[in-house]
Order: sequence, then structure tokens, then C-alpha cells
Amino acid sequence: MFNIGGWELVFILLLVLLLWKPEELQDRARQLGRWWARVTRSPWWVSMMTLRQRTEDFLREAAREANVELALREATREGRQIWPPEDDLRATRAFQPPAPHPEAGPPTPAPPANPAPAAEGTTPPRTSPAAAEPVPPNPPEPPEAP
Repeated sequence: MFNIGGWELVFILLLVLLLWKPEELQDRARQLGRWWARVTRSPWWVSMMTLRQRTEDFLREAAREANVELALREATREGRQIWPPEDDLRATRAFQPPAPHPEAGPPTPAPPANPAPAAEGTTPPRTSPAAAEPVPPNPPEPPEAP
């Protein structure tokens, strides 16, 4: 639920031991237990847990009606992939890279898309990169008036 690992829990416990004396730990644990009981019995908590349960039931029922489990089992049995590899997703026209962060440096050029395979016996035409447009030199500044 809180996604806390073992080392994080050890660190938190060491922090608690440093902040409170061992004599205070029992009282603090009782206070924490009372607080948690009040939270879990509150109307807000009960309504959130009810909403969570209703949402899970709805999604489970929708998946059952759509025969998702059956389709997943069939695909797994036949050895088909459910999701295409990420490289295939990037090659589609629908892929839009995320917008660059305003503080980021200049954007890196995107890799070229894979061309469609050519018919047998023919070689695809070679494409050369577009030539960069020449940059005009800075115009001379006008002389200052005396």
C-alpha cells in the first residue's frame, strides 16, 4: 500500500529510536494506534474504501463482460504478443515525442523512420540528407551620424 522497502523501514525505525527515548516509544505507539483507529473508522475513510471496492467490482465486471481473461489466455497459449514492442510503437505516425522541458538544451534530432520494404528485385532509392540552408552573413551596421 505504501510501497516501503525493507531498508526504508529500517531507516525509519532508526530515526524513531533517535528521536524518542525507549520509555516514550510505548506511549507513542498507543497514540499512533488510537489515531489510526480514528482514521479508519471515520466516515471519509469508509466512503473511500466503499468507492475503491465499487470501482474494483466495476472494472472486474467490465473485464468479464468483454471476455478479456479468455482473450489473454488464448493469446498466451498461441504465443502472440499482447502489446507491440516499444520500437514498433515509435515507428508509427501516431507517436509524438514529449515536449522538451523549457530549461533543456537544444533538441536532439529524431532517428529516421524505417522506410517501407521495397518490392523484390528492386533496390530502394537512396536518399541523401537535405542540405542545410546557407546562413546569410550579418549585415554591416550603418555608420553613426556625426
